[in-house]
Amino acid sequence: MRVDSDGAAAGGALEAIRAVGGGSSPWVTAVGTSQVYSALNFYTPTNADGSVKWNETHWGSYQDARDFYTSSHIHSVPITGLAPGAAYAYRIPPMSEQVFHFVAPKAVDPKSKITFGVVGDLGQTQDSLTTMDGLGEHADSLDGVLLIGDLSYSDGYGPRWDSFGRLAQPVFSGLLSATVGGNHEFDFGEAWVGLRARWPAPPKPTHLRGGATDAPLYYSYEVGPVHVLALNSYMDGTQGGELYDFVDADLKSVDRARTPWVIAFWHTPWYTSSKAHTMAESQQMRDGLETLMYSHRVNLVFNGHVHAYERTANVYKGELDACGPAHHTIGDGGNREGPALPWAEPQPEWSLFREASFGFGTLELDGAAETATWRWFRNQDGGNKATEEVVYKLNADDCNVKAVRGHGAASAQA
Repeated sequence: MRVDSDGAAAGGALEAIRAVGGGSSPWVTAVGTSQVYSALNFYTPTNADGSVKWNETHWGSYQDARDFYTSSHIHSVPITGLAPGAAYAYRIPPMSEQVFHFVAPKAVDPKSKITFGVVGDLGQTQDSLTTMDGLGEHADSLDGVLLIGDLSYSDGYGPRWDSFGRLAQPVFSGLLSATVGGNHEFDFGEAWVGLRARWPAPPKPTHLRGGATDAPLYYSYEVGPVHVLALNSYMDGTQGGELYDFVDADLKSVDRARTPWVIAFWHTPWYTSSKAHTMAESQQMRDGLETLMYSHRVNLVFNGHVHAYERTANVYKGELDACGPAHHTIGDGGNREGPALPWAEPQPEWSLFREASFGFGTLELDGAAETATWRWFRNQDGGNKATEEVVYKLNADDCNVKAVRGHGAASAQA
């Protein structure tokens, strides 16, 4: 398969390319190199010995010409007519003759298997690269990646989106991704523009589409045995609001005979014992939507924002509840702000394991066995050795998922 650009991009080499997909119609997004900046010089100061001052930030100013930015041409191409689960090759001339490969999304099948990579708060540090390298080691076994917000940490400085694309290309040019935005995608003047242009969510229906910049900030899709719900943490979640109405209608439409698993992801965790980002930040969304998700038996939830890893028991309204979902905070991708500490003490009863280390996770859903295997990979342990592994059983005790076994860092608490 050949994907041709429209020829509008200036410059030569390909700057960033990615495959994105949910359901049966992936998109490919490419950015040409008509304009090149060094984000390191302007936004990441260095010490006298050349080492990076990661904790210092240069904020943009309209009075500083170094901060003026116009992006290269951004091409987003929908790819239709793909055979589910088939492998494809593609390239984007004239910007590059390099050939990339990806596997089309699997067909919906309640008895099938599917595996996601899960990561949040990546950023652009050596830790970020280690995380992506580790994720890349699993590429052959992954059907896609859930990106849980705070991707580039551009924070209003456009060239950081370009440099993040170059950093992410080796992994994300071949892995389908589903993305939600975080606070670093809308704050600092970002206003979702960089995210929507470069990492658009699945497109709206044709009659509603206004281009990649009109990509939705919440959506759902189905693949294999799972219904995936992707939400925006920074919208009004109260009853009668746009987000509530979408979640209500979406969960009512789920056919468990078709997709026995329902998972959800958004940026800000509803359950965290971190003191760096407390549960107060998600209270409005949690108060509005938690009962709705509980009543529809959403199985597993994944969040970022807190730069650490934490896994909870099944929980609802702050109490242990076998019918509630298990929550996983995985905002430990490696961003420049460092691991999130301290933790609140004492550790809540619903918090089973927590650690402020960088890494990523994988989620393997087996429709036939009715199991989900969650693995957390801590960077310092290497990309192929799971630091923690937990197996969930679907419909355990005729209620929701239940952790039936595990090993690693918190095996005694699984």
